[in-house]
Amino acid sequence: MRAIAASRPGDPQKLGIYQVEGRLGKGGQGLVYLVSGPDGQRLAAKLLNADSWSAERVQRLFLREVALAKQVAGFCTAQVIDAGTLDGQPYLVSEYIDGPSLAEKVGVDGPLSGGDLERLAIGTATALIAIHQAGIVHRDFKPGNVLMGPDGARVIDFGIAREAEATATATSHVLGTPSYIAPEQLSGSPATAASDVFAWGATMAFAATGHAPFGHDSIPAVINRLVHEEPELSGVPMPLRDLVERCLNKSGPSRPSALEVLLTLLGRNQDVPAAVPQQPKRPLRRSLLAALLVGGVLGAFVATRPWGGDLPAADAVAATTQAGAPGPAGSSGSAGTGANVPNPVPPVLTGLTRQAAETRIRQAGWTTGKVTLDCGAGVSVDRVVRTTTGPGVVHLTIGAGSARVPDARGWPLQDGKAALQKAGFTVQIGYRQGHDWIGKIAEVKPRPGAVACKGSTAKIWIGIT
Repeated sequence: MRAIAASRPGDPQKLGIYQVEGRLGKGGQGLVYLVSGPDGQRLAAKLLNADSWSAERVQRLFLREVALAKQVAGFCTAQVIDAGTLDGQPYLVSEYIDGPSLAEKVGVDGPLSGGDLERLAIGTATALIAIHQAGIVHRDFKPGNVLMGPDGARVIDFGIAREAEATATATSHVLGTPSYIAPEQLSGSPATAASDVFAWGATMAFAATGHAPFGHDSIPAVINRLVHEEPELSGVPMPLRDLVERCLNKSGPSRPSALEVLLTLLGRNQDVPAAVPQQPKRPLRRSLLAALLVGGVLGAFVATRPWGGDLPAADAVAATTQAGAPGPAGSSGSAGTGANVPNPVPPVLTGLTRQAAETRIRQAGWTTGKVTLDCGAGVSVDRVVRTTTGPGVVHLTIGAGSARVPDARGWPLQDGKAALQKAGFTVQIGYRQGHDWIGKIAEVKPRPGAVACKGSTAKIWIGIT
């Protein structure tokens, strides 16, 4: 359980709508507080150092990147919930993870090994995939930014380092812990996804050995090793050592991507592009990690994708008839299959449930087309109200309940999205420029207070600059 210290004189009592309960810690970028939301949920809030964020342009950029960070999948990361400013000082609200950092855990319990090390490598690589898929570069991946929660490792502090990096460059400081930053960042080049992979490799070496691969003594000595020397990896077990060595290549383009890292950990060498050297044959627990790939990597690409639009037809994925069953236009099936001739007249569907109607459409050799909703007076919910036909397809109008659209303008994204979903709507997210609602919901359509069909799409726009 993470230690919670009492607030000190000068600490804020509230950050926006969040009540401050105590201190969780202090880092290079600011103070971290335990806060509670209006619903009582415990969250973590980082109040960033005032001297690094005083410029209005930097504050706007911060809120814009936070809007992107909110779209990062919640697995393997501490999900970003909200952001705002307190007297010009930005703060970031995220999921509270009750556990020590990787740095703290290794410092107390010693290096990780076996399954613990494998799970850490898989979880953090998956987190980087989700972060990069959202268009974000972490820029400060290190043992202190990996929390060892009850359900596994979680990566924190993504989505806030970009503007700090710009400020640090302007004041001739290097952002990040020197032992875990990539060589290209030392020359003033912008951090990229390859820089995060370098930091991941250094962090895994620390987890396996208890020390940073380029040392952790004076900054000049560490920087000299980063630029000119090879990493110390003698305590990292195989086959992880070879992968970490590739990640610590001093040339960014020569490093694997986060996805290639994960596939290598899974022993899926054949899925890595041919230009990437093959890894040792001994995989890391294939069955366990393959299951994690399905639940993790695929989730990363789905969860960061914008929410869908109109209610999809159940047969949208496969709009073809089964082999041997010709379509309504009279196309023939495979030779010798004895295909049935479809009914040229569409089936009667009014009054059926949607599932029953789609089953009958398939049985008649037709395909379900567009599905629309009707929440007018007197309709039966989830029953076919009427049908129209096109070439080979039957379009359905389904009865639905109705609800008023909540007025979520000015709300944080997560709260507004939850309110719309609770009312029965599917949520689609967009962005619009404007200074009045930066980082908050600026517009809702249908208009707030309007009556709309449950199951239909409500679109919200987040203010950015």
